[in-house]
Amino acid sequence: MSDEQEQIFNKWQKEQVYLETQKQVLPELFVKSESLGVKDQLSRVGIILPTPELAPGFVKYYPFDFIVEERLADGRIITVDDAAQVADTIESSGSFFHADLVKVGISTIDAIKELSKKLGIKETQIGYGGVKDATAVTAQRISIAGVTLAELQSVPETNYFLKNISPAKDAISMSNISGNRFTIFIRTPNPIDETQLGQRLSELSENGFWNFYWLQRFGNRLLSHWWGLCLMQGKEEKAIRSYLCDPGPNELPFFAQLRAQANKEFENWEAMIKLYEPLGFNMRYELLLLNYLKEFRHDYTGALRTISEQVKMWIYAYGSFVFNKALSLASSGTDPVPKNLPLLLSNNQKDHEVYRQFLQSDKLSLDFAQNLRRFDFIRFTPRTVETKLFAKILSHKVLPQGIVISFDLPKGAYATTFLSHIFTLDSSVAPLVQTAKYDLKEILDTGNITPTLKKLEKFMVIREVPPEE
Repeated sequence: MSDEQEQIFNKWQKEQVYLETQKQVLPELFVKSESLGVKDQLSRVGIILPTPELAPGFVKYYPFDFIVEERLADGRIITVDDAAQVADTIESSGSFFHADLVKVGISTIDAIKELSKKLGIKETQIGYGGVKDATAVTAQRISIAGVTLAELQSVPETNYFLKNISPAKDAISMSNISGNRFTIFIRTPNPIDETQLGQRLSELSENGFWNFYWLQRFGNRLLSHWWGLCLMQGKEEKAIRSYLCDPGPNELPFFAQLRAQANKEFENWEAMIKLYEPLGFNMRYELLLLNYLKEFRHDYTGALRTISEQVKMWIYAYGSFVFNKALSLASSGTDPVPKNLPLLLSNNQKDHEVYRQFLQSDKLSLDFAQNLRRFDFIRFTPRTVETKLFAKILSHKVLPQGIVISFDLPKGAYATTFLSHIFTLDSSVAPLVQTAKYDLKEILDTGNITPTLKKLEKFMVIREVPPEE
């Protein structure tokens, strides 16, 4: 483990010790009295599903319940299975190396950030085609420029590792990716009716599913689109205050109380830093903002630039929110639903007109781009998204604890969106599901993930008992 990774891991461990200590002192703050229901959560992000009532299910009880493997444009699957490294006699015949990045407990963006620091290169020297979830075991192809094979092979294995390193002449980008293969365990509190399941899967194969942007697009607190809206309105201080101080609807009382204290101290940056410092892992972006503001008091634009990737996601999240609203409205009506909808972040004014009623409702003018000029990392490009998608269902198997299913989706599509057309994905049923552990790929005879899990197990947060919800 590198010194930097050791520091990050130690920070995470210290945070866990701190939270456990607080839990012993104030146990009532670590029990949710109420949780926002699934329909209410979806409504907050603009989704109204035009589907009948579905049986409840729960995903990601363990990280290895959710496997994502990238599919390249030529059809190859980048697998999470462990594999021998390429021999160290290989020399690059081009400007790049390609490698498979296998990870758990870290997003693609954070993994790229860490990898660039370890290699002593810029983040822009690492190319990738898509962002993979943190709470999952994932594999994807990346490219690295400006390094040697020896440097790549010496990267320590932490919560990610590289395999299948090979010389290449070009960088990896979205154009190299056609989609993802998912292998997922949906745990259910009750036995599954296999006949009904088969009928539902057949319907989805034939008719497709509505292509909503799902909950993870809007962050753990389901507020990313709100922060994006504030910035698009030119209200940077409001966005920062909400980001630092507003709790999410399902946050534990401990965190809600902490944010309430921070709200009382707003603009007393030193006091806010002191509040958040014990949570240096999960509050790392908040602390980046606060430490900048400690030095440059009211330079809110500069502070937001320190977390540019987060800001970018906030603004894109607002675009996803109005897309969801438009699709919800169209799919619930009697008129034919358009095959495609344009995205809001377009430099074509006609694309904005599609969302006029929603922008007016949010008191946002059609020339909102003027308020984002200072964020030069935001790109405005005309793009349309299909309103309905089709999953290629490869195989499934019903177990006593739920269903294991494997399917392919095109790039940009959310597995949880597809699964939400089969089950009501409800975190409140987590304490009711059985907790047996499985090698999902072995069950479906598509490989074996166990060796990979042994490499990554130190960095997995595993639930040994049902959580308190």
